[in-house]
Amino acid sequence: MKRHFIYLITLLMMILLINGCASDNKEDKPSSKIKLRQEMFATFSHGILAPDPEIRELSYNGKDITVQYNITNGEQDASFGLLIFVNGILQPYRVNENNTTMYKIKLSKNQKLTIPISFKPIQVSKNNDNTVNFLLMLNPSFYPEGEIKSFGHNHTISQLLPWKLVSNIESQNISSGSIIALENYKFTQIENNNTESAESNPPYNKSDIPLEMSINSNTAIVLDKDSDRCTIPLYISSRISGKYRVSIYINHKLIKAFDGYDYIDVDFKKDIAYKLLFNIDSSSHNKNVNESENFIYAMAVPVDYDYNNSDIEMVKSKTIILKSN
Repeated sequence: MKRHFIYLITLLMMILLINGCASDNKEDKPSSKIKLRQEMFATFSHGILAPDPEIRELSYNGKDITVQYNITNGEQDASFGLLIFVNGILQPYRVNENNTTMYKIKLSKNQKLTIPISFKPIQVSKNNDNTVNFLLMLNPSFYPEGEIKSFGHNHTISQLLPWKLVSNIESQNISSGSIIALENYKFTQIENNNTESAESNPPYNKSDIPLEMSINSNTAIVLDKDSDRCTIPLYISSRISGKYRVSIYINHKLIKAFDGYDYIDVDFKKDIAYKLLFNIDSSSHNKNVNESENFIYAMAVPVDYDYNNSDIEMVKSKTIILKSN
């Protein structure tokens, strides 16, 4: 049988709604298996059918880039949100006549769907050093109810190996003020993340994950609407060296978290722990915050990607609740 998918993605398995992550390096179609309850699994596979997935390369000449993206659901009804990043920048795209940064799909048991995607990259260099990341987020509309305070397996991501983007033109449709480098950001603490400090400082957990992030130590945040802003810690622990572009999202919407900037570039060093303080508008005028059911998470996307190193991948923090007082 001809294989439609060749990429490896992270295998996500939940045991009693506790997150765990492991890589499966079998040469098979990309798939994720996520345990919804102790006796029930949701499985799905996804990948690009066209252009040629054997080559993993897109071309941009000023016209729309088009992609045929396939999702095959397993034995459990599920919903997904599709996200695209170009050079670590959240990429708007179009599905049919819908313009979005997260196209949400509901699939029944064993349903297959091919999604026609088109986009013009909002930031691309005139060379071969551009990278496109595609990912699916599981059950993006989920919000905890009642006494449940955790998102569990919901909002976890499953990603393809990055694609190379070759461009013969420059595209710079975002403001140069949208990205700040870590060395220019004053609200930062950096320390060695050896075993002793990791055990004595809970936000920096010992882990085999190359990069681990948590917002507010994965604890719910209470917004004071009588205050103009709320300052929140983002903890990042790095097991590798590499440059990442980090961004913050409220209710799946990108916010200007880093002193008015959308993204912060961090050249992580191995075994170093980082604490970044970022601000969100906690007033009632914040259009990103609803009257209820608000949440927040962080994303880190590798830039200057080394295509010979499959260990470098996108990372998402756990989604946590935003409460209003």
